[in-house]
Amino acid sequence: MQVDLTAKLEDLAAFAQQYVPGDQTRLFYGNPLIFSALANNRLEPRYEISRFLLDRWSRPVPARQQGSGADAMDRATAAR
Repeated sequence: MQVDLTAKLEDLAAFAQQYVPGDQTRLFYGNPLIFSALANNRLEPRYEISRFLLDRWSRPVPARQQGSGADAMDRATAAR
């Protein structure tokens, strides 16, 4: 299973096994990985995986287009 589907369907333990540092900055079908985590139907894994990703967020070097998912992620982490 791909890491984005694991974020959406599984718990933190399963996600952490597949996670590779840098995944938090990749786009999956045009969306950042945290979008998949936030789509998890189970509340506890949704919170745990999202927090895991936010704690590891770092700005990728390439510039992003305004309005992209990565741009939204930057605004969310700046508000923390």
